[in-house]
Amino acid sequence: MARPICSDTQSAAGLIHEEEPYPRLSLRVDDHADPLPELRRLYEVAKQRLSGFSAGFPRRCGQYG
Repeated sequence: MARPICSDTQSAAGLIHEEEPYPRLSLRVDDHADPLPELRRLYEVAKQRLSGFSAGFPRRCGQYG
């Protein structure tokens, strides 16, 4: 059974781009009473946890890392 969405919740999303044509990070917060601070918190966590991982993504020049 689907959970009803409360009318006092909101959503927020963000795409983080750097030099490449694709987003480095995509974040989304749904059904949250205060989504922007939560999105900011998730971004800070993602920066800590994914920085080494995303450094290995392919670059525009065709090289990795």
